[in-house]
Amino acid sequence: MEIFKVVQVIKKHLLPFSIFCISAAISAVLITYAITEKYEASSLVLVRPQKDITFPGLQKRKNVVAFPLGTNIPLAATNKTFEELITSWTIAQKISEHLDLKDGPLPAGDSLKEQWMRLKSQIKAQLLQVWDLVRFGRIIESDSKKNDIDEIQKSLSMKPTKDSYVFEISSLWKTPEGAAAIVNAASAEFVNLLVDITSSEASHTRKLLERRLRSTAASLLSYRTQLKDFKEDNKSVSFSAELKEKIKVISKLESDLEELNAKLAGLSKKFSRENPKIQEMTGERNQLAINIRQRKKELERMPFKESKLANLELLVGVTETTYKVLNKEYEQSRIQEIKRSNLDIRIITPAFAPERPVKPIKILYAAAAFFMAFLLGILLILFSESMDETLDNIKEIEKTLDLPVIATLPLRRFF
Repeated sequence: MEIFKVVQVIKKHLLPFSIFCISAAISAVLITYAITEKYEASSLVLVRPQKDITFPGLQKRKNVVAFPLGTNIPLAATNKTFEELITSWTIAQKISEHLDLKDGPLPAGDSLKEQWMRLKSQIKAQLLQVWDLVRFGRIIESDSKKNDIDEIQKSLSMKPTKDSYVFEISSLWKTPEGAAAIVNAASAEFVNLLVDITSSEASHTRKLLERRLRSTAASLLSYRTQLKDFKEDNKSVSFSAELKEKIKVISKLESDLEELNAKLAGLSKKFSRENPKIQEMTGERNQLAINIRQRKKELERMPFKESKLANLELLVGVTETTYKVLNKEYEQSRIQEIKRSNLDIRIITPAFAPERPVKPIKILYAAAAFFMAFLLGILLILFSESMDETLDNIKEIEKTLDLPVIATLPLRRFF
């Protein structure tokens, strides 16, 4: 169909077409008064990256709280983790316990606004019951406390600002004061949760290393005493150069094995067993343990006294090396525990009650309704015209009847 003909068809139905579009826009505006207004409040939280304080020989890395950067975890994963934390049930439950966000009893006045609020609340309750009846075949009484927590969870969101370490925590709520209160409470709980997670992890690692260090120190004292007593009772026993070298190699391998175990213990708190890095380190540890067992079996083939002395020397050497490694890791964990108890996580900008709602914007609803009515109206007009078999002009009549038109009568239009 040509453009000119389409314009002519629309012009023919201009009055009903205009009424249809304008009424759709007016209806959309009226509907917005039935929609609950939403206010948005936001706060800014800084989570500054930290560099681990390490001793010589240990790898340095950069962390955001306890999440390492520059390894297998991208920064986007940290952002996603923070977003899941801020919208978690735990934080929403604490907000619900600390804040009174209930709307209170319905107003009992007779003003138009109060009557409208009561009517809106009753309609919403009835619709929820009907929806339950449709879904489950019965009406289920809901828990008001759980509903409050669900609403808080849905209202919260978190995102980084321009790929930085400053995160924006936002909330959409029915009242401006409630939106600001939820965001401020969520920001405080988020900071406390990160501090608790990192400090408890560092404290757990420090206590674990402390227990192993005490146990290793006791074992080292026992092995040294046994070695001293054995040498006093068997002064004629001596080592060959080859045997000393074997003991030295086994001692070095045991030290490497202990260091791998310490690294695996730290990584297992942050990654799953399926992580490629953990699988690789586990394979190295298993291979190293097999190598150590094979070398120890070679020492067992020596004469009894030399074998006994070799085993005691090996135990002392390995335990001394293990004690040094554990002591270095223990000092490292103490520094990290102190550092993480003073994390650089702070609320930069608290939330304030907004003056204007962000939803619903009536002009947007009106424009969208007008545009949809415009398109739907054109489609209806074109469809109606395509189904209409009325002959509108002389050319169509002559073409259809194959007869010439002799005369016409004028048509008087009243609009």
